[in-house]
Amino acid sequence: MSRVESATGNQGSEADLTAFSEVRALLGQAFFTEKTAYPPSDVFGPLLHAPRVALKLIELGGALRSLGKVGADGEVSLPDDFVEFVAIVVFAHMHDEAVSRGSEFAYRRPMFNHVPRAVESGMRPEAIQALRNRDDGALFPKELDLAEFVRGVLAGSVDDRGWAQMQDRLGARRTIETACYTLLDFFFCRLEAALGLQDATEAELDALVNQYLRSHRGSGKLSL
Repeated sequence: MSRVESATGNQGSEADLTAFSEVRALLGQAFFTEKTAYPPSDVFGPLLHAPRVALKLIELGGALRSLGKVGADGEVSLPDDFVEFVAIVVFAHMHDEAVSRGSEFAYRRPMFNHVPRAVESGMRPEAIQALRNRDDGALFPKELDLAEFVRGVLAGSVDDRGWAQMQDRLGARRTIETACYTLLDFFFCRLEAALGLQDATEAELDALVNQYLRSHRGSGKLSL
C-alpha cells in the first residue's frame, strides 16, 4: 500500500493531461506488464500526480534500454543482459546497505521484478546469486569489473583508472549510459522506499532465484 493514492488524470494543465495519457500507454510495454507480483503501477500510479516527470523518466529509461520484449529493440545502445546485470548489482548493493541499517524496505522488490527478465536475457543465475551473497569470487572477470564500476558509481568513488578501464571496454557513450542507468535504478529504488511500497520477502526472492538456478544453470556470459 503506497503512502500516496494513484492519480486519476482529471486534474492539471493540458500538457499534464496529455503526458498522463502518454504514460498510461507506455506502461503497456512488456518491460512493465511482465512484472505482475509487484506491478509498476504501484510506483507510477502515485508518480502520475506529476505526469510530465513520469513521462520523462520513462523516456530516459527507454533511451538507455529496451522496454519491449527481450531482444526486440535493436536501437538502444545497452543490451538486455548487460542492463539487467547493472540493475541486479544496484539492488544487491542497496539491499546490503538497507539490511545493515535495519531499514524496513530492503530493495528485494525491484530485484524480484528484474530476475526473470535478467535470466531470460542471458544473465547467469549464478551471477545473480553471487551478487546477492557478495561473493565476487563466483563472478566472471567481466562481470566483476562491471559490478565494481556500478558500485563505484553508487558510492561516488569511480576514479580515473576505473572510468578509463570501462571506457576501453564499452566506449565513451556506453560508459556514460551505464553510469546513467545505474543512477536511474537507484532513483526508482529510493522512490519505492519513499512511497512506502510493500517489499518482497527474502523467502520469495530465494525461491525465485533457486528456481532459475535449477532451470538455467550457467546459461551465458555478458554480451558486452
